[in-house]
Amino acid sequence: MSVDVLTVSYGDAERLLALVQSLAGQTSQSLTLYIWHNGPGQLNESPLQPSANVRVVVCGNGQNLGYGAGINRIFAVATAPVVVVVNPDVCLASACIQNLIAAATAIPTPVLVGGALATRDGLVNAFALSLTLDGLGINVDRGKSLAELRNADAQAAETRAVAPSGALFAVNRAAWFKLGGGPLFVESLFLYLEDVALGLRVRRLGGALAFCAQAQGQHRFSDTTGPRSALKLFHVERNRLWLLRALGGRGLAVATMPFTLGRFAAYAARSKYRFEGGTAASAPSTLCSALLRAWKEGLFAPLPQDLVPYLGVNHANVSLHQYMAPFAAQLRDPTA
Repeated sequence: MSVDVLTVSYGDAERLLALVQSLAGQTSQSLTLYIWHNGPGQLNESPLQPSANVRVVVCGNGQNLGYGAGINRIFAVATAPVVVVVNPDVCLASACIQNLIAAATAIPTPVLVGGALATRDGLVNAFALSLTLDGLGINVDRGKSLAELRNADAQAAETRAVAPSGALFAVNRAAWFKLGGGPLFVESLFLYLEDVALGLRVRRLGGALAFCAQAQGQHRFSDTTGPRSALKLFHVERNRLWLLRALGGRGLAVATMPFTLGRFAAYAARSKYRFEGGTAASAPSTLCSALLRAWKEGLFAPLPQDLVPYLGVNHANVSLHQYMAPFAAQLRDPTA
């Protein structure tokens, strides 16, 4: 079966080499890698040499549309029955694509299948997203050994997780279009929590999710923005509040703020919480400014017009409480 793999690029093609080389090592798959180039400038394609089983197609003119919008553009031209979305800072294990295909074409057929990613030390970085009381998507399996993830974890995630991590997942295109189709991600979020919104859309419309612990890769976590950058802090917090408002109005978002304050206090107490930029450390004043601006925009800026229609009608009568993480996990630093 042919498979289309979708990713985005920022800057140098060398950042994509590990992903391209890992795709060439996939087991018995014919792959097309679509890259949406978000800039800056044009992408130098010469380092991205195609192999016998991998065709590389670069799209975009260097305009930074963000992760979700970039993926949407190339998802619209994908034709394979199964599409795999992967972060550019990922290197896939040799059987990853094969395992994702098997899970995505199983009966009953899921709409989305999540894979498992680890950092260089072999600890789980991303797998299945659960929610905090204030709507943040967190990986409750983070910190486990990748070898510890078993089928039981995947089966439990099918009911307890709201979404797969956006860093590695597969889409059954037929199941997606049966659910209503359209853009894969909501574009107004630009960075972060697009995967939570995607999972909520699928859950609310009655689609199924699956998780495959055997579909594995290594992730250079937050390689572009920095794991604790002010940029990431702003988008995560603003987008979290926007999602809550889209689901339950401003009242729901405001009601969760005491827990949000407690969450940040727990990060500080447990993890000596601080943020570091992708290329330079963010000053405390910059971080405070980013957080306050995120909360202000998240609570009071006009809600993006695409968000409520994207989430769709709650045919499955989904409640956010169905996908809550254990309370102790909600207070862990999500980047640790």
